[in-house]
Amino acid sequence: MKKKRWIFALVIVIAAVGFYSFIKFNPPIEVNTLGISQSQKSVVVGIGNTGFSKMKILNVSVNNNEKPIEAKVQVSNDFKGLVITEDFHSKEAREFGFTNIKDVTIPTKTSFSDREKDSDNKNDKLYGVSALHNKAIHKVYIKYRYLGISFEETVSVDS
Repeated sequence: MKKKRWIFALVIVIAAVGFYSFIKFNPPIEVNTLGISQSQKSVVVGIGNTGFSKMKILNVSVNNNEKPIEAKVQVSNDFKGLVITEDFHSKEAREFGFTNIKDVTIPTKTSFSDREKDSDNKNDKLYGVSALHNKAIHKVYIKYRYLGISFEETVSVDS
């Protein structure tokens, strides 16, 4: 009887390690668009979730993991798209659903490939991480959590 319990426990541990490894080596974030202002002090990174569970943005930093002046998540749609702005509070920017990072959860099926499959996606939500900085932005670091596991995606802005 003890041998069966030990084997069962071993199978559970192996399955858990396998699942964790699969998730860690197949992160769910998809970067599908990138835009930067002429001054290079404002950037928008379009993102989607390719996973099977929601993901939560935890933090956004730029360049050498510096804290940007301001970072938000745009919650828009295909009809409006995403906007590059140097003022999140302008009249134009208000139409694009700038939201505090901590208040947004990215649902499943928001990746670019999922959106292409669905021909009637005008009302589907589109997500973009926007950052403003006092210097030119060269890299954007997006920290997020998926299934309780933390990830970091690095997006290079320089061509």
